[in-house]
Amino acid sequence: NANYPKGGNLWSDYLGKDEMAGPGQDVSGKDGFGDEPYQINEVAKDDYPIVGNQVKQISVIDKSLSPKDAKVGDSIAVIAKLKSKYALSQVAVHAFQSGKEAKGYARLVLSEDSYKGTFPTALLDPGKYDIVLSARDSRGYELQETLGSITVRSRSGFAS
Repeated sequence: NANYPKGGNLWSDYLGKDEMAGPGQDVSGKDGFGDEPYQINEVAKDDYPIVGNQVKQISVIDKSLSPKDAKVGDSIAVIAKLKSKYALSQVAVHAFQSGKEAKGYARLVLSEDSYKGTFPTALLDPGKYDIVLSARDSRGYELQETLGSITVRSRSGFAS
């Protein structure tokens, strides 16, 4: 919990507003810090919780899905270039259809400056899917972001 104006931390569940500024948060105008402290537990609080998306712990810089149109059983090459303040310990992709998680996932591994992996479509029914990346850093911050959509078609000779 740093002093003003350096500030505190970004809390994913902080719902406070930023309408005031200053060390006492009593001067009209926004300053990027919540007007009310964030209560961490019964004894600890963050007096200057960061508000908004000023600090994104993990972000997707570039992404690629190939092919975007596949047949059941094909594999999708996934590449994601990520920027993270702290070391990433888990990076994976999952398929979602109509907002529900589908079967199968792929772990992505760091290769040069990007995370790469192969997503199998063998467990998917024909249809359109969103491929969602999930990443977690060494401090526990998590990111979930859609990388794009793929269409999975039935193989020739099989009903769709």
